[in-house]
Amino acid sequence: MGESGNENKSLMTMEQKAGELRSSGYVLIAVGSVGLLAVILALSGVFSISLQGVMKYISGGVMGFLFLVFLLSGFGALKRSKKAALDAGREKEKRDEILKWFLSEYDAEKIDESLTGPEEEENTKGETEEVSGDETEESSGEETEEKSGDEAEESSEDEEETEEDEEEEYAGALTDENEKYFERTAFMRERISERFLELDEALLSDITDRLYTEIFG
Repeated sequence: MGESGNENKSLMTMEQKAGELRSSGYVLIAVGSVGLLAVILALSGVFSISLQGVMKYISGGVMGFLFLVFLLSGFGALKRSKKAALDAGREKEKRDEILKWFLSEYDAEKIDESLTGPEEEENTKGETEEVSGDETEESSGEETEEKSGDEAEESSEDEEETEEDEEEEYAGALTDENEKYFERTAFMRERISERFLELDEALLSDITDRLYTEIFG
């Protein structure tokens, strides 16, 4: 689950791109404005700087040009953010349409059934019933005769084995959960891609994450 999240961070939806451009624009405008004001005040003699003569104006001109570039870049970023915001609106409509369609067609049970298949489920149930039946017959045929002398040693060994079994079961559960996550998300991506062609990869990843959270919590 974590790997997919990290991978999706390298992709941005239009909504995220618009927000990033807007933030960058404000920062560049602020830096450019403050820098230009400082250069103008320095060249006007409002506060003194260590440079004198021609070097003072050369340095001031270079710094002023640099801050002017920052200022213009900030306005450019804000302009691009407006276009990205319009695209984000259309993207949101598309996302809502896909989410509504998928949730109306699939739920957790249907997704897991599609992954395992009905035959595999029946085989699994049959194997479980056979194992439980065999265990019942074995347990009914066994007799508890030798209990007294070895009970203390057996109990300590059983405790150690129980702790090891619990650790193995926990590790196995984590592995199974990760495998289920990748199988489920792969199924979701495949179904969505079949229904909605030429879908942006960033939007597809965002929709898949939202669906997984909505369906499986």
